[in-house]
Amino acid sequence: MSNENLIKLIDLIICSKDKNFKNILDEFGANFNELTNLENRLNKLLKNEQEFLEKKEFLEYEIQKIKQINPKENEFEELKELKEKISKKEKVKEIVDEAYYILENSYKVSKVLELINNDSSFFDEAVNEASFIIEKFLGESEFSEEEIEEIVSRIEELSGLIKRYGSIEEALKFKEAKEKELNKLQNFDFEKEITKKKIEKLKPKVLNLAKEISSIRKSYLEIIEKELNEILNKLYLPNIKLSLEELDLNKLGIDKIELKLINASLNELSSGEFNRLRLALFNLKARYGIKEKGVLFLDEIDANLSGKESESIALVLKELSKFYQIFVISHQPHICSVANHHYLVYKENNKSFIKKLTKDEKIKEIARMVSGKEIKTEALEFAKKLLQS
Repeated sequence: MSNENLIKLIDLIICSKDKNFKNILDEFGANFNELTNLENRLNKLLKNEQEFLEKKEFLEYEIQKIKQINPKENEFEELKELKEKISKKEKVKEIVDEAYYILENSYKVSKVLELINNDSSFFDEAVNEASFIIEKFLGESEFSEEEIEEIVSRIEELSGLIKRYGSIEEALKFKEAKEKELNKLQNFDFEKEITKKKIEKLKPKVLNLAKEISSIRKSYLEIIEKELNEILNKLYLPNIKLSLEELDLNKLGIDKIELKLINASLNELSSGEFNRLRLALFNLKARYGIKEKGVLFLDEIDANLSGKESESIALVLKELSKFYQIFVISHQPHICSVANHHYLVYKENNKSFIKKLTKDEKIKEIARMVSGKEIKTEALEFAKKLLQS
């Protein structure tokens, strides 16, 4: 009896009469789902806007720290090598004067070699080569104290990156990854505006489809109401009046089904009457061949009803049994007479038993329902006629 079930029932009936109506419903459903997804996406973007901004600032800060240092691959190793060279040069300078003194007095060694009749050329060449190497080493580009401090400072900066990221290469990879992530976040405003424009474009289309669906529903409502009342009359229930009220846009459109009894309100119905009303709706589905699979359990739906009323319910249930597996608990003969299977529940020695009845047993049980414990001949005849009919 929910609005969703009633709307779906109305739509299924209309689809059986108007094949194009299903296409309209499908188009509405697809567009409504798209609109819902867009609205959910926009809500999520708006909800996370502050979080995105904070994350964006954090990424910019992380990237900027690496950018400020601007490391190059292999730069750290090259600078360390240069620092070692500078350190070595300083050590050489400390003892170069002593070395020069030795080189400047090397002629005495040559003279001694000549005096003892030995060729001194090998010594002279070695001294010259040593002088050349020392001069070349000392002649290489000199670094000022400021330059040396810059090199040391640069090495410290790069060491900090290596300590944090493992290597210069990893620091550069980290920067690249965060730049890509930042680029996505920078598209936030763009995505938000695009989503808004899509919603603004799609929503009127969805509303127009919902209005078209509502108009078609209204055009069929009187026909459906008439057919439902025919079933209700068979079940000895008052007529109903169907109408549509407008709701906010939802997955079913913009309609709410109002079902009103002409001579009573739904709240005034007994549970038995309410169940018969529901059976009428099930029967309406069956009339249009709307096949469903399911199980119905009915507990004394024919209680306190006249024979005619019980018979009408029995006939409705017989029709519904083509579409549902139906279990009925009853103390009246009419439903039992149309059932495909009749089970008797009884007690013996404080234990409950259930028994499937044969045809003859079924006649006797229906007769017992009519006449009581002492089965009369008239009751047996009535039971046989009831089964035959």
